[in-house]
Amino acid sequence: MNLAAGGTNSDVLGSIGAGGLALILWTALILGTREQSEHTMSKKAAIFCGVFAGTAAMGAGQIWGLPDDLILGLLTAITGNRAMADVGTGAICVTILVIAYLLKMKPRAAGVLGLVLASAAAVAGGAWAQVSGSVGDLFGQFA
Repeated sequence: MNLAAGGTNSDVLGSIGAGGLALILWTALILGTREQSEHTMSKKAAIFCGVFAGTAAMGAGQIWGLPDDLILGLLTAITGNRAMADVGTGAICVTILVIAYLLKMKPRAAGVLGLVLASAAAVAGGAWAQVSGSVGDLFGQFA
């Protein structure tokens, strides 16, 4: 992120990168959902932070992509299971939102739910993929 000041280029924040952005958001999610934290996130903030952290991690790849790989493996097991009839990833995304809205949960659990939602939305297609892509594009401007 470069900011021009007085005719010169000055690098205010230094290089963040996709991995750095994932590190920042995961740190905020982990520390912000601790009950002993000075500034504890609300349930809604934790869900959004989880979605953003998951999207940034997918964009960063490498080791940051491991949670996404695990979540996608679980989603594939659910959606590919004929015993579950025809459950698609769109249905899983809506189910996650219903759980987040109706279930009383601690911020840390809500953040994990946000991470799962980020991975599910990325593969669901349709409007879900547009939302996931928009969040990814937003983070791409910072990275």
